[in-house]
Amino acid sequence: MIKVLVVDDDPINVELLEGYLKEDGFQSIKAFYGDEGWNLLQENPDISLILLDRMMPKLDGITFMEMLNESSLQVPVIMQTAAADHNSMIQGISSGVYYYLTKPFSKDLLSSIVHSALNDGRYKRDLMDELKKNQDAISLVSQVNFKFKSVKEATDISYFLANMYIEPEQVVLGILEVLTNAVEHGNLNIGFQGKGEFLIKGQLSSEIDRRLKLPENQNKFVSVSLTKSPQDIVLRVKDCGNGFDWGEYLDLKPDRADKPNGRGIMMARMLCFDEMEYVGDGSEVICTVKNINKKSKVA
Repeated sequence: MIKVLVVDDDPINVELLEGYLKEDGFQSIKAFYGDEGWNLLQENPDISLILLDRMMPKLDGITFMEMLNESSLQVPVIMQTAAADHNSMIQGISSGVYYYLTKPFSKDLLSSIVHSALNDGRYKRDLMDELKKNQDAISLVSQVNFKFKSVKEATDISYFLANMYIEPEQVVLGILEVLTNAVEHGNLNIGFQGKGEFLIKGQLSSEIDRRLKLPENQNKFVSVSLTKSPQDIVLRVKDCGNGFDWGEYLDLKPDRADKPNGRGIMMARMLCFDEMEYVGDGSEVICTVKNINKKSKVA
């Protein structure tokens, strides 16, 4: 059974969360203070997810995240907060929190956010494992071009491209985000709202497969080029779609904070690349990591 650590100083909220999680088949481990939650996390290394309150006495949510980042633990976190304003989210994002549960919340909302965070955590672990394969040889490549159609191909290419960087684990999620975005939103025209609905229903993969088979999408490809020099690494990704309002997704807006999707571009821009520039209507993006002899943004 998947274990979820619930850290919240409000007993009523803890009881509510515990009930909702139990209905979804999760086992809750409860803590009413941040320091208690931290101790339970050390005692239970098989915890898969943390539901963390932001405002608590003794040890608040942001301080908890600072401690988590300094440890070797890799556990996705959903932050519970009544403060869904931009500055609070930026502070949380900077500490490593990408999912938010804004009080009050419904069971359906909690369920969708929990499953999205768990899936992302699982996906990240798989990515890191794959990165270790053939890393030394790939790192010697200085230029490469690809054309692909599917999300599966985007994933495979992301492994290869990430290994051309000094610290592949720091850029792989950003690369994967821009490549899958080009497939889903670019070539297949799955918008933000539609993707969220398909995710909640568990139908995203089947919908992608359906759209890939449509006649109008048969000749659509995503073109990728990566050029590596002593000064920088430049990744260019171009799809065959009509573009999108990319400016809306460079930051995580409060009205998207508790949605299961819509944070990937922001994460890629803030955490993976030194520069991220969408060209024209947004059907092409250029991602740059400067001075490849230095470490990238995320430690």
